[in-house]
Amino acid sequence: MPKLGCLCGYIHDLSPIPDEGYVIFPDATPEIILWPTKEQVGTDDRTKAIVTKTGLLYECPDCGRLMWQKQGETEFRIYRPE
Repeated sequence: MPKLGCLCGYIHDLSPIPDEGYVIFPDATPEIILWPTKEQVGTDDRTKAIVTKTGLLYECPDCGRLMWQKQGETEFRIYRPE
C-alpha cells in the first residue's frame, strides 16, 4: 500500500487509481502524451515519454503544502504556503 507522508503528519494514500494527486508535464511536451499518433499508441516510446516526461503533484489537505516530484526525479520537493 504506497503512501506519501507530509511533514505535518498527513498521509496521502497512493493506492487508489486514480489517486488524489496530479500527473503534470511541461507545456512543451504534450504531443506524445495527450495526442499520440496511431503509430505511437501502445509503443515503448510513448510509455517511456509518459514515465520520463511527467511529474507528480500532491497538495496536503491539512496544511496546504505542495509535494512535487519533477519529471525524471525520484524525490519530492516540498513547498509550504507563507
